[in-house]
Formats: sequence, structure tokens, C-alpha cells
Amino acid sequence: MEIFRHLAVKVNGLNNSRGSGMLYEISNDGKNKYVLTAQHCLTNDKNKRSFTEDEISNIEIRDFEGTKLSICDVKVPINVNLDFAVIEINTEKVYPNISIESATRGMDCIFFGFPKYLEADNNPGEPMAGHIIEVLDEHVTLQNGNGNLDDSESDAKENTVGFSGSGLYTIGNNEPHLIGIVIRLRGVKGKHGKLQALKIEVVNNFLKEKNMHELIPYELSAFDMYLDLIINEQDDKVKVILRKHFKENVIDLKPLYIYQKLKHKLFIPYNFDGQYLNVKLWEGWLRLIIYICIYKGVEIKTDTIEQHISLGSSSESNNRFYYSEAKRMATFVRELYTEAYRDISNNDNIFVNSEKFAGPQSVGQGDIHNIIQCIDSVMFENGIDITNENEYKKVKIIHIDHIYNQLETELIRFITSTTTTKQLQEKCVECLISLFAEIESPTQESEASKIEIN
Repeated sequence: MEIFRHLAVKVNGLNNSRGSGMLYEISNDGKNKYVLTAQHCLTNDKNKRSFTEDEISNIEIRDFEGTKLSICDVKVPINVNLDFAVIEINTEKVYPNISIESATRGMDCIFFGFPKYLEADNNPGEPMAGHIIEVLDEHVTLQNGNGNLDDSESDAKENTVGFSGSGLYTIGNNEPHLIGIVIRLRGVKGKHGKLQALKIEVVNNFLKEKNMHELIPYELSAFDMYLDLIINEQDDKVKVILRKHFKENVIDLKPLYIYQKLKHKLFIPYNFDGQYLNVKLWEGWLRLIIYICIYKGVEIKTDTIEQHISLGSSSESNNRFYYSEAKRMATFVRELYTEAYRDISNNDNIFVNSEKFAGPQSVGQGDIHNIIQCIDSVMFENGIDITNENEYKKVKIIHIDHIYNQLETELIRFITSTTTTKQLQEKCVECLISLFAEIESPTQESEASKIEIN
């Protein structure tokens, strides 16, 4: 694939050190980008962990077209056993976007670099393919697809000089994903065709520690992968309806955008170390988004989503969505009120998704009031008197499976051998309008009066 060539760079470091690297486009909106490479491509001194301005000025990086890239800074981890560098560059050129993915054993992979044996060639770059045979804590081992790396003229080392620092990729759903950085031969002289690469998670953890822009995981790059999970066991006609609404109405919206808006508030309890790559988290978000698209007949885009689902204090919507590890509705209610009390508002509709959820999947004011009486002392200690009607927030809580189950029940009753896809879509719209009308209706005075507030 040409993208590998477009992302590759040639690195000329200090004192004749050299190698390859790959470009990472932080955002197509700005000039700042990363070049990821091996530390030993910048210097022959393994212990060198910082670079002066003069040293940086003597490092040269050129892209696949030969354009010299302006270097702003070089970041290298303190740990000398981690052979990588993150180079911050500034250029107006726009390069392809790519997301990252975790390497797994047996995964096919490819890397693209500038080997020394091709440096005089008109087309100096070259790809090499293989597969992952071992996954360690910080590194992966890959097996060259053509077997040994040596030949009758040169040994493995001579045949791979210049490939160090190359981006290591895999292809999933016809899209390339970055999984690591090639750093060295594996074993004595690499006789058996094995190389070692640094796992891309190691680089991302380093960026996080430095408060730099992190690389985008594949799981946050698009909602497409979650669509298949949602429609997997649906009736064929329902699959068509959901897929059609996703393609036509979920426009330019990515999990990454939602994550950047909410971060730790994606979860209840709020969690800065939450598993934001959890499949159930984003599957739930996509279900809710598609349901709203269908029943409202609207497009949901980056600049309109907050009209339909809250992403913070500036949102217009009173619909909120959380992921929870709670196994019971009562547990979730208690955690919601103790953690998110100051963020939620009267008449909010709280949607939740989880792995498993025992008990009711939808609760109203009466049940919620009974549950939170158990945490009265915790709330009071935090300055919140839930016996005060002005402080008691009346919300509805709905597990996303409640909508799914209600919709599934109605459609099963409706579908016959002669039901057309159009008729089924109309029934979907009718059912969802009815379900959301019930969910989104404000607390009635008669219902509120049933809740005794002493």
C-alpha cells in the first residue's frame, strides 16, 4: 500500500548514525506532527537521552519526496533499554492519518524503510512483510515472511541496515494500523529471519507521561467496527435498516471526539484510568446514537451531537450516557448520585451500558428515591441534603438494553414472511418514537407527589 511509503522518513543522525522512521499526523488541522524512530538512529551513544539545540540542528529528516522536515524537539525515554525517540516536527504538508492497534501473536505485519543497500537507487524505500510470533511486555518478535534475512552475498545485518526505526503496521478492515517500531535483529546476527520491534503502547504511555498528544487507538478512530457488533444477531432486514441509518446519518462522528469531551466522565464512578477502549462502552454509545437518528429522523454530526446527547455543561440535551461496571441497578444509582450529583440535572435521562445488569433495566423517581435513602449520610457529608426537595434531583435511568429488548419484542410480533423492509423501518420508527416519548417525558406532578420527602 502506498500509505506506507507516504508515512516513511529517512533519518540521518549524529556521527553517521542513520535509519528510518514514520510520520504521525497529530491533526490535519495543525502543522505539528511526530516522527517516531529508534533512538540509535539519532546517535551511536545508547546512553544519550537528551539533545541540545546544536545537535538537533545536525539531525536531518526527509520524507518520501525528499522534503527536509523542520525539527522542533527530540524526546527520548530515560530508560536506556527503550530504544525509541519521538521527534516533534513542524510542516504545512499534510500526511495520511493512521491509528494504532495492539499487536497479537499470529498477526500479519509489514514495515517500510530505507535500507542501506538501496541508498543509491532512484527508489530507495522498500517494504518487508512478516508476522508476529511473540508478544512480550514491551517488545514483539516478528518473523520475516521470506524466511532468512541473509543471502549468498550478505549477512542479515548488512541486509537490514537502515530499516531500524521503521513503522511496523498491520492491516485490518482494509485500513493500516501502527503496531510498533522496528528496532533490531532478534538473536545472533538475525540468522533465522527474526526481528524485534517496540510495542506502540510503550510509545503512547511515554507521550501520556510527558503530557503530549497521544496516538489514536484504532478503537477510537471510527464507529464502524462497533456497527457489526450491534447488528450481528439481528434479522437481515433490521440489519439493513440499522446499517442504512448509520451510513446516512452518523456523519464524521468518532469515538475519539466523545472521549476528548468527556474522558473520565464516560464512566460511573468517574475514572481517570477507565477502560476507554472497552467495546461495550462504544457499542452502547453507537446504539443510542442510531436510535436517536431513527426516531428523530436527524443526522448526528460532531457539531450537532450535543443537541441530542450531553457532552458537558454547554450541551443542549438532557440525555446522558455512562458506562458502568455495576452488576445491579441499585448499585449504579448509588454510584451515580455520589459521583455525578453536581453534573446531573432535574429531568435528565441517564442511559447506561454494562457487561451484565441484574434486576430492572429502567427505573423512575420512586425507585430511585428509595435507593438513595441508603446513601443519605454520604450525601449529607458532602453538603447535599437529599431530603430537601430543591436538592433532590429527579432523573430517569435506562439501561440501553431496555430499548433494545422493547424494540426486539415489538418487531418480532410485527414481522411476517411478507413484511417489507420499508414497512419494518416504519415500525422501527413508530416503536422508538413511543419508547423515547415515555423516556423523555418530564416527571409529572402526580408522580412526584408519590415521593415522600421528609
